[in-house]
Amino acid sequence: MYHHLHAYDIEDAAAAYEAFRRGVMPVDAATAVLIEFGAVDDGMRLTPLGHWALGQIRNRVPRPVTVDQPAGELLAQLSPLSAEDAWRQAGKWLVGRPAMDAATQLLRAAACGSPVQRVTAVDLVVGLGDDALPAWRSALGEPMLAPHAHAVLGHWDQSPDERQRLWLIAEHGLATLAKTGAEDAYHYVQDHGGIDVVERGGHPDIGDLRDALHNFAAAGGGRVRIYQLKITLSRVRPPVWRRVLVPAGATLGVLHQVIQVVMDWDDDHLHAFTANGSRYSDPFYGLEEHGDEDAVRLFRVLPRERSAMSYVYDFGDLWVHEITLEKVLDPEHTRTYPTCVAGRGDAPVEDWNPEFPEEPSPFDVDELNRHLAGLAPNIGPSDPQLRRQDDQK
Repeated sequence: MYHHLHAYDIEDAAAAYEAFRRGVMPVDAATAVLIEFGAVDDGMRLTPLGHWALGQIRNRVPRPVTVDQPAGELLAQLSPLSAEDAWRQAGKWLVGRPAMDAATQLLRAAACGSPVQRVTAVDLVVGLGDDALPAWRSALGEPMLAPHAHAVLGHWDQSPDERQRLWLIAEHGLATLAKTGAEDAYHYVQDHGGIDVVERGGHPDIGDLRDALHNFAAAGGGRVRIYQLKITLSRVRPPVWRRVLVPAGATLGVLHQVIQVVMDWDDDHLHAFTANGSRYSDPFYGLEEHGDEDAVRLFRVLPRERSAMSYVYDFGDLWVHEITLEKVLDPEHTRTYPTCVAGRGDAPVEDWNPEFPEEPSPFDVDELNRHLAGLAPNIGPSDPQLRRQDDQK
């Protein structure tokens, strides 16, 4: 038990799993740890700390969904959850309901709900597939649903215009603000041009978003931070590693692109990140138990220096990359990001075939940075965030 808890970051959910899962350590050892932490006393009675911890656990366990609860109540219950967890929790409510009936109820409730509830409803109804198309067409007449409906129906006949696109960015920014806070919302809006651009969509709640982001930036939260990451290929000799500089607000999807470039992979295989006991990948591939890599930012999974996570490319050959946050830096106005600053070792040959041998790609930092220059986010001398930051120094 002691070994497992110290082998992981204490905030890592995998630590608890490894320490308490059946077969690793007996129950009496687990209770000894609880006593040591002060959660229970020698008589195995909960202490005040134990009661607090139990309350925290109960608060994090979603209430069970019932088949007959109203759609509005369901959306309120599911909206704090991730899209994957919301879908799993909604299963009991959806099973046995005709798709058209479920879609109509969810969209009707969403029309008068909050932005985060509307986004939750949209994700659920999209999952119902083509059977929900009549409900989407009906939603075109609802002012708070029409942009969502245009976006969904755009695959067929109703593409959103620019104003609706900006309205949707504001809607998702507000949903992000409610679900994960101002820092995530700030970076989401910055990724889409900034609040001055997004407000042109005319979302009725844009003032709430603007105020929240202004307060966040005024408190120093809008400062650009650069992560110095060391990416090392495991079980490879001689060692192969790359040191890259990436904005802390970049998503794991962007980091995936960076790794593909600096390790000279072809992006022809599946990949996944593992951080703090959770896994993330490209949602296009529909991997079970994997969150959306484009919805998670580096500062969430690597909160402090020496934090680490892993990235696996090619589930057959299992190229495992260890990623460590070495330093948190201020940006340099002469650089663009992401960028590679150091490395060692030639990139391995992907899909090695002894009948057609290939030479590994030599490490060439200038060549890598030519490729990285085309990736987003590109923060450099022209970036307004960086100019504002330089003006304040």
